[in-house]
Amino acid sequence: MNFLKSVALVGTIFLAGLSVSSQAAMIGVDNNFEDNGLTVLEYRSDGSIWEWLDLSVTNGISYNSLVADLNDDGRLNNSSSLLTTNSGALNDVLSLSPDLSSGWSTVASSELAGLFGTFFGLTLAGDEQVTIGNGASDLTEQFILAFGDTVHEASEDSGATINDVNPNLPNIGETRGYTNNAVGNRGRFRSPFVLDGQTSFQFSDNVTDILSFNATNTAQFANATVGTWLVREVATIPTPSMLSLFALALAGLFIRRKKGVRH
Repeated sequence: MNFLKSVALVGTIFLAGLSVSSQAAMIGVDNNFEDNGLTVLEYRSDGSIWEWLDLSVTNGISYNSLVADLNDDGRLNNSSSLLTTNSGALNDVLSLSPDLSSGWSTVASSELAGLFGTFFGLTLAGDEQVTIGNGASDLTEQFILAFGDTVHEASEDSGATINDVNPNLPNIGETRGYTNNAVGNRGRFRSPFVLDGQTSFQFSDNVTDILSFNATNTAQFANATVGTWLVREVATIPTPSMLSLFALALAGLFIRRKKGVRH
């Protein structure tokens, strides 16, 4: 590899490491999440980037059938007509572009505790219910809008509409989804949720917002307001310490080149 190619390589890696700070529309208590519509990017402290699928895609689909569909060919695409769901929810899946249909994995409640904790600035065990805001909590509303309002989406999938009495302060709803943690032997799985306390018939948002790991739902049946938490790793970028090493390597390249041109 010649000198110019070496410099280009180091420069590319360095720019990749800086890309996180230049992302737009960052959300969460530490601004390390990025809402991209159907997915949310999570930039972790170890330099890895993880992508979460919006739960409005998977709500209304039974957990068991979703796992079967993923195991069939590695894609969320109903390739063998395995999904148990309604037509509205099925259309959400079939509308996914090929790059958004593959690579997804279900998560344990402990991993979701990490997601919730990072977003809201909390230390969570993954088995509790906590208050995360009173009234118009910006973080709660950010989370639900980014990760998917499964309450309103359930109505849309069924062809219904939830009319908010105060259009200037719409009900944000709830984000709820299955983890892969079974509870007991009756086919029920944990379905953690983030709930905005305001309901569609309230004129003001003055109710406590809740984050809970205590809810469960039957995995065999489709529940209109429950999706499945799905995540995939999309990249790993250099941490600051790694960038320091690359800077030293770049300096070494210059020194080596300088020595090489002496006569």
